[in-house]
Amino acid sequence: MVEACEAALAPLRAAPKGSKVLKDEWRWYALAEVTHGEAIEKLLKPDQNLQLQLQLHAQALGHLAQAMAHANRAGLGSMCVSAAERFWPHCKALMASSNPGALRAPVGVALKELQELEAALQPQVVELRVRLYEAMLGVLAAAQDWPAGLALLTRAFSSLPIHAHQPLWEQKVTFMCKGGASKKLMGEMFRLKDFPPEVQARVWSVLGANAPGQGEQLTAMMRAVEALQSGEALAKVDYLISLAEWLYCNGFPLRDAEDQLHTAVDILMDCEEEAPDEDEEGGGAAADDGASVASLGSKSARSVASRATSVASSAATTTTGTARTGDGKGGGGATELTVLHFEQLARIYTMLAQMAPSAHARVEQCLMAHHYLARMWASAVGAANAAEAAAPPPAAPAGLEPLAEGEAGPPYALPLELHEWATWTPPARLCRLMAAAGAAGAKEAARYVCAATVPKPHLTAFYLRYCAGCLSAAGLALHALLPLSLLKVVAA
Repeated sequence: MVEACEAALAPLRAAPKGSKVLKDEWRWYALAEVTHGEAIEKLLKPDQNLQLQLQLHAQALGHLAQAMAHANRAGLGSMCVSAAERFWPHCKALMASSNPGALRAPVGVALKELQELEAALQPQVVELRVRLYEAMLGVLAAAQDWPAGLALLTRAFSSLPIHAHQPLWEQKVTFMCKGGASKKLMGEMFRLKDFPPEVQARVWSVLGANAPGQGEQLTAMMRAVEALQSGEALAKVDYLISLAEWLYCNGFPLRDAEDQLHTAVDILMDCEEEAPDEDEEGGGAAADDGASVASLGSKSARSVASRATSVASSAATTTTGTARTGDGKGGGGATELTVLHFEQLARIYTMLAQMAPSAHARVEQCLMAHHYLARMWASAVGAANAAEAAAPPPAAPAGLEPLAEGEAGPPYALPLELHEWATWTPPARLCRLMAAAGAAGAKEAARYVCAATVPKPHLTAFYLRYCAGCLSAAGLALHALLPLSLLKVVAA
């Protein structure tokens, strides 16, 4: 099939430059290019060498891009759409590779041809065009080609319908800041007012990270928090933490950063589920699901955690005002915290340890962080045991193979004593289960330590190292073992 397509395209490639090609001929050349792309796709095999797969994906993209160009010359918009529908899977493969720059030429052709489609066909390709713009902007950002990115964004915003602009705003802010057009940006930002609060907050946060001036950065980061004033309180926590980090790193008074962190703690504590004590709930099953480790194995650590939780729960909150409901929008109920929130709390208390006025206060804050790190592991092990129990052998949880002979499997358990963390490592199967849940984006991922619940692994790893170092320096070397166990998973 590949050879037949090459033969069909040979006259076009052999034609002198500038020679005239009839409209009907473009039709057959377009069909040959689409068929060529499909034929190459069928050559792809899961067990092939990775470099060979990437070469095949790149070749398929080139042929499909040319098919779109030939179809438009033939006036066959439907064939251009047909080629476009086969285009994206090959893009995804190259985007995940070490050479995403190979996308630049074929995606550039595809964007040009899709923009020229007749209006009646545009609704069919709007979503694909947005994805391709995102992919191309990623390539241009990696190459630091800011002028080309700004030109591309101008085309995108002028040719896409307004409802499709939303996913591109974060890149627009980045390219305008990096490309020297930040002075025009503040005026542009007011066009965000009709977008959902979460989108506004993300875009303001990007501006805060990329704006050239300290004043612009601070204004943008505060606007990110303000954008969520009427939204879900839990969504505000990450922006409060980021604002506190910025204030601390830029030399503002410690009280300013501490206020943001305490506000974030208040929000999280208001949403804490009022359930029976974890050590009492579930009786003997607690050891199986790892819940017993939520207590730290240290009376002093437990008392610190209990005291701080009590203070945070009773403190007057400036942002919520009322208890949170199950949907996080106010009322009388409570919301269960997930691993994402435990990680945020651990990060908050480790940051507070950095700001602490004395060694004793620093250790207390690190013990608070230790408490929530333990809850991260307890949640993950409990969820893994539940998933394994729901799929007994020879079945297996989604994303896992059946348990191999001799492989360590469920029930998974965490150390009951602090010194046992010295020899404990998470079973390989548990790590695979957590990674599979995170990659699948399943609802259950919220209970695992995975990419979905540790969205900023570089920051988490930094604070885990700091927490472990602080505890070790204070003579609590056994307490330092738990953060180090999480560090191995987060940094993997």
